[in-house]
Amino acid sequence: MSKSDDKAEHVKRIRKELINAGMTNYGLLKFETKHLPSLVHDNEHIGGVVYGLNDNGSAMIVATDLRVIYLDHKFLYHKNDELSYDIIGGVSINQQGGHSAVILHTRAGDFKLRYVNTKAAKRFVKFIEKRQIEKDISEKSEPDVKLPAFAMENGQNPVQLSQRARIFLVSHDIGVLSSIDGNGIPHGAVVYYASDSNNYLYVVTKQKTHKASNIQSNAKVAFTVFDTSSMQTIQLSGIAHIEQDQKIKEKIFHDILRPRFDGQHAEMPPIMYLPAGEYVVVCIKPTIYKFSDYKSQQ
Repeated sequence: MSKSDDKAEHVKRIRKELINAGMTNYGLLKFETKHLPSLVHDNEHIGGVVYGLNDNGSAMIVATDLRVIYLDHKFLYHKNDELSYDIIGGVSINQQGGHSAVILHTRAGDFKLRYVNTKAAKRFVKFIEKRQIEKDISEKSEPDVKLPAFAMENGQNPVQLSQRARIFLVSHDIGVLSSIDGNGIPHGAVVYYASDSNNYLYVVTKQKTHKASNIQSNAKVAFTVFDTSSMQTIQLSGIAHIEQDQKIKEKIFHDILRPRFDGQHAEMPPIMYLPAGEYVVVCIKPTIYKFSDYKSQQ
């Protein structure tokens, strides 16, 4: 088979996979579609595609078994970003009549498309979620990465939890973070969290949220976790800061910005749908704690 025949077969395969992903005849005529075969490798296969409008006109997002490609290709203009599944936090869809809006949430920022074909959008979302589930299952079988230890502030060691309190803390991942704004008004937010062997707590938020702004001006925070079935709770007070260590941030992004499963459905953390700037990691060093078991007190 000649090189021209190989190229024709490659283009034909790409076209077929796009159709299977929900692309319409209109989508097949787009500039991005015609340019796509030059970006997709011979051993790479398309599982999802969305195409619509961004602030610059038309664009396309293609999800393959290896990566996600954001493509904006026009006459005398070309831009494409390649995104690994490691930095993708999730995808959201908002139906608007016969069309939809899709937002791909990543640690590099959000990629948004409006007036997307709803059929293709639903298949795209399902494929992204499937790839995240497969990645999550694969990484659970790998040994855990231990977070680096912090330099202690003011020579003060982190609080030492009792065995029961420690087990309770690490067996949950949702709590209420309370912070104080510049006017002394308290603010509470339900958040996903992670903890390390030093009993530090980590929360992912965005730069323009109340909690991120409050912590910049007042580092004192409180954190509460409660379990309705066991009637147990832990209340912690401590000092928070915006984490700068890139290795720690990447670990926490991976631990928190992932799908949670409710039966057959996967839900992403609410912070991913909030337009409030770039992601940041909040680190909390507890200095005081109280663990309560209300059932044992009955």
